[in-house]
Amino acid sequence: MNTNLEFQGKIIKVFPPRQAGDYTVNEFVVMDTGKYPQSAKFQLFNKPNETDFVKVGNQVIVKFNLKGNEYKDKFFTNLDAWSVRPLKYENTPTAKTETAPEFDNSETNDLPF
Repeated sequence: MNTNLEFQGKIIKVFPPRQAGDYTVNEFVVMDTGKYPQSAKFQLFNKPNETDFVKVGNQVIVKFNLKGNEYKDKFFTNLDAWSVRPLKYENTPTAKTETAPEFDNSETNDLPF
């Protein structure tokens, strides 16, 4: 199974944390910014340090595993997030670009040809 799945977008809903046995489950919904926006509900199990970025309105990258199972002839699919980080735009310039000095053609031309 592919464990390098990513989804990026804006968090549009955060559900209250709930207890599942010894685990704390945090669920949230992320909507991407494509032409036809898609949304996906993710869950975090016992990852309190990952919930720092789980706030409505935050732009995030979610790394997750796709998990499916069957129970009493019913099938369930979960998106188990294992990393939630703020979205960083890599195309923004980090350093000021310098322009090349312009050639001054006003001086006399002393070339022999």
